[in-house]
Amino acid sequence: QELRLSLLRHWSLLEAMENSAYVATRLGLWNQRGRENLCSWLCRMGIPLAQCRQLYEYMKPEIREGLHEKMVLFGSEYGLMNLTYPSLRRVTSYELGATVSAADMVFAIDAQLEASSGASGQTDQPEEEVRSAINDSFSNALRMLTSSSAKAREEVQQRGIERSKELMRAMISTGHSVLATRNFEQLGDFTQVILRESVETEKFTQEQSLTKLALFLADALRETRKNSKEAIPVLIAAPKKDRTHLVVAVLGSARFWGPSGGRNAFGKAFLEAARDPRVKARVAHESFESAVCRVASDDLRNFLEGVALNYDVA
Repeated sequence: QELRLSLLRHWSLLEAMENSAYVATRLGLWNQRGRENLCSWLCRMGIPLAQCRQLYEYMKPEIREGLHEKMVLFGSEYGLMNLTYPSLRRVTSYELGATVSAADMVFAIDAQLEASSGASGQTDQPEEEVRSAINDSFSNALRMLTSSSAKAREEVQQRGIERSKELMRAMISTGHSVLATRNFEQLGDFTQVILRESVETEKFTQEQSLTKLALFLADALRETRKNSKEAIPVLIAAPKKDRTHLVVAVLGSARFWGPSGGRNAFGKAFLEAARDPRVKARVAHESFESAVCRVASDDLRNFLEGVALNYDVA
């Protein structure tokens, strides 16, 4: 059983807890009460803060060995009922840093696939450079799985893990900011979020990273509802440097699809809004997912209004 703490073996325990989407949404770490609950949980486990801030591999062995049992035992007191999941690990040496879980590999590969500079939205980047960057990203991700050289495989794996940490920090930080400032609108059947342009939001110009942020917000908003724990669909738009917005819509956590059975009704709403001559929005659909598109920034408001009018959960 693996703890639901992202990349636990590759940074400190405190960083793994703070940047775990599961822990952050269940404890509500974007507010003071949530942060107090995190400190209280650590106190209940009897883990000194100095040890929590150490890199995992440098923590005292007795603390590491008892960590799993203590986290599960005391985590239930704070509503963390699903803190573990079945997994497997790859161990290449006796060093702790050489242990990699299946989830670690997924995070690292995903981060490498998102590493293409061609997704930054720059208008002055030659097409050949964009294609080269995309090819490099795919090659690095593939090398992590297939390289016959252990050294080369571990080097690209470490780069993927470091980039994954960067993306996780950005997702948690941006998600906390949206929630703490209530930078979202409740539009009846779904929640709408428009990210403001900033250095942080530049990390969400790819479909995968923006989808993860949307799912994080959906889970967090679901946890804030007192009377219902049903999924909350989220539509999110992020600015790109080419004066367009990437727009992604999710139903919420896959465990809480509700009556739609998993069918994303936003795909049809996007299509209807794009086709409607009254909406007057320039829209490009460049994804396998129907509920993902790129919209001219000047037309974003018109497009979102069209989506709201055409969205039907039935």
